[in-house]
Order: sequence, then C-alpha cells, then structure tokens
Amino acid sequence: MSDSSHPEKDRDIYSYSKGKGKAKDIYSSTKKPSSAAEKSSQKSKKVSPSSRYKTQEETLPIDCYNYVEAPGNQNSRSEKNRQSRRNDRDDWDNHKKPRRRHRHLFRRILGILLVLLIILGVILTMLYSQMNRSGNTDQSKYVAQPKNAPTYSVMSDPFVTNIMLLGLDKLDAGAQRSDSIMLLSIDHRHHTLKLTSFLRDMYLAVPENGMDKLNAAYAYGGAALTMQTIENNFRIKVDKYIAVDMDGLADIITDLGGIDVTMDQDLVDQLNHDQGTSYPAGNLHLTGADAVYYARIRKVGTDFGRTTRQREVIQKLLKKVLSPSGIMKLPNILKKLRTNIPAIELTGITFLSSPAIFYSSKTFYVPVDGSWQDATVDVGMVLIPDLTQNCLAVRKFIYETNSTS
Repeated sequence: MSDSSHPEKDRDIYSYSKGKGKAKDIYSSTKKPSSAAEKSSQKSKKVSPSSRYKTQEETLPIDCYNYVEAPGNQNSRSEKNRQSRRNDRDDWDNHKKPRRRHRHLFRRILGILLVLLIILGVILTMLYSQMNRSGNTDQSKYVAQPKNAPTYSVMSDPFVTNIMLLGLDKLDAGAQRSDSIMLLSIDHRHHTLKLTSFLRDMYLAVPENGMDKLNAAYAYGGAALTMQTIENNFRIKVDKYIAVDMDGLADIITDLGGIDVTMDQDLVDQLNHDQGTSYPAGNLHLTGADAVYYARIRKVGTDFGRTTRQREVIQKLLKKVLSPSGIMKLPNILKKLRTNIPAIELTGITFLSSPAIFYSSKTFYVPVDGSWQDATVDVGMVLIPDLTQNCLAVRKFIYETNSTS
C-alpha cells in the first residue's frame, strides 16, 4: 500500500509538530473520528468564537475590581446615573421652592404690617397734637432737697414709664387745685400696670412756697410744680403728666358709655342729696356728673376711701378707652386733656406700651398705713407723713426694689 493512501497523509501540514515526522491533532479530542461523516458532524458542532466568549464569561468568576461592562451596558448605566442625578436635583428644587415661597410671603406680610404701623403712627400723632400743651412745664427751677426727706437719689428705670394723672378742680378766683393726684406706672420689667394715689392733704415741702398741702402745688406752679414736689419728697422720677378738669372728665365718662359701680346706702344717700337723684343702693350705672361725684364724695368715710373710688373710676375708664369703641372716640376725648408729652413721644409710648393691655394691675396709696399723723396747721387739717417710710414704700411698689441709692 502506497503512502498516499494512509489517512494521516491527508492532515493539514500545520497539524504536524515542527521537526517531527508524526502529526499531532491539537484541535480534535483524543478520540479520532472514525469516518469522514463523523468529521463533518464534529465540524458542524464546533463552537463559534462569540458563543465561546459568553460561555466563558458565565462560567468564570467576575473580578469585581477590574470589571468592565460591555459598551452597550455602559451607556445604559451612564444614562441611569444622569437620570438619577436629575431626579435628585428636581427633588431638591421642589424642596427649596416651598421654603422660598414661604419666605417671600413672610416678607410681604411684614411689609404690609410695617406700612400699617406707619399709617397708624401718623394718625395717632395727628390726634395727640390736638391736646392742650399750654401752661408751666419747666420743672428745673423747682428741684430741691427737702430738709425732712431722705437723701436718696431720684430713682428711675428705662423699663418703667411714670405719668402723673391730675384731676383739676376750679376755684372761685379762676385758679385750679389738683383734686386728685395719681401716678400711672407702666412697668414693662414686671409686666404690671400700677396706679398710686397721693392724698391731696399731705403736708409737704412745696418748692419756693414752703410747707403746704400737696394739692396747693398746682395753684402755685401748675403741673410742673406738682410733679417736682412729688419727685423731691418721694425720690421717684416724675416728668410726664396728663390732666383733665372735672367738667371734661364728666364728658369723657359719658362719651365712653358710663361706668358700673357698687354703692352702699350711705354713699347713695349722699349722692341723691347733693345731686338730686334717686338711686337705690347696690350695683349702679353712672354717667357724667354723677360718676364724677361718686369719685369725689367727701362727707362719707375718709380721704383714703375717696382715693380708692378715684382709682376705681380711672381703672374702668382706661379699660373703656382701650376697647375698640373707646379708640373710635379718642378724637373727642383727647381734646379735653392737657399734657406736656410731645405728640410724637406720646405715639412712641403708645406703641411701646401696647402689650400693657395684657398686664396685671395693682393699686397703692401714699401715705401708707401707720406712717402718718393728723395735725391742724395754718392751712387747715393735714396729714404729716413719715417721708422715709413712705419713700421706701412707694419706690418698692413702683420699681420693686429696696434700694436706697
């Protein structure tokens, strides 16, 4: 048999090992195909390069540190990342927009309130400018240290506003005396409205006029001398006042709709006798001159009881003035008052003191119990107070301190 008929002669030359005569089949399995049909079948079953790559990827473990995705997957992942970032940005914008809207809304509301406050301030200043500001208001020439008064410094507090309230009584000669003398203290430090009555018959040193009754100070030097007499003797800062005469007070009470009071039989009998009325004892609604007379009754009780009624009337009037209906009547009320407080300053006091409508209230009177004695002197019957004791008492009530500095 010739060499050309041997099956091994038909193999590709590249299947022979270099330098060797015998060929080695490196592609097929160890089991050689028995026929040409089996060769053909085995060629048809040969795995394509692409399928061999996928099979190898599926079977081999993935290196998670050096893993690279196919180009198609990389584009898809990048698009997903961009979309995720876009969604996060939208979420953040949606989160910030309501806050921005709320901030703009707050600024608009604040701006509107500011404009309204300015308008209200202008209106109040115009109303306050109608108050009477004539008369003596220079206190500087009356500053003195009474011989029997303590040598404490005059006490003040930026959080306490003291305003002297004077009810004026006309005299036959045309002069006036202060029939009621009260100090309204707006205490922002302790959130309290305080009303202190000074009995008009106290015998005190009146600057440039010697010893006299307190209510005579207005006849000698008006509101300025009255305020300085209180300041000198009781060592508290007083430099603002509001005054009204009794006829004007009666009109104000009527304008505000009157006041409700409780009167016992003695008070009612005296009121009916002097005013020509026929009120029964008990709860009464008084207006005009009857309400003023209730505050001024002298023939029943003592002057201490009289000042108690005066404080009651003033407290009720303040509540009515601060009511919506009372505010609407301010133009008529203010025309009946006189003061030394400039209109713009009074507007500032109004704004700063507006929270005072929610404050608690307290009342006080001077001289305090057990700190005075009755006497009859050249000006009539008077109360001679212990100034040291009363000075400490009134300072403690208004400023809530025991300081003697």
